[in-house]
Amino acid sequence: MFPEQLRADVICSFCSLQDSVYIYKTIGKATNYDDAYWNQKWFPIAAYENKRMLYVIGDLDSSPVYLWDVGCLEDSVRIYKNLISMISVIAECCEFGLYQLIPDEDGEEDDMIIRIDEEKLELEKEIYRKYNS
Repeated sequence: MFPEQLRADVICSFCSLQDSVYIYKTIGKATNYDDAYWNQKWFPIAAYENKRMLYVIGDLDSSPVYLWDVGCLEDSVRIYKNLISMISVIAECCEFGLYQLIPDEDGEEDDMIIRIDEEKLELEKEIYRKYNS
């Protein structure tokens, strides 16, 4: 899901719409995040290791998906061309059994996380390039 930082032992969790709205409203108010780190046009959709976040930019036609390294990087890194390419990568990877959906032991009762099958990382990268080049 994060092509340059792929590790099968790290979890990724998508935010519910309710959680995304909550994060959006609260992160800008947090004292650690000013305009240098967070932009009001960013809308969070997933979290990675509680240190990184995927977000879409609200006013761009193509809806690119970016990775934001919380408090570490001033500049975000574009990860997916748009939401459609992200969903296409995820769907195809699920078809090939690359991603495993498992319960989140640290989360709420119904929270699920995604793990990547370590033996299939090259295929995941191939699928990613297919939809993002």
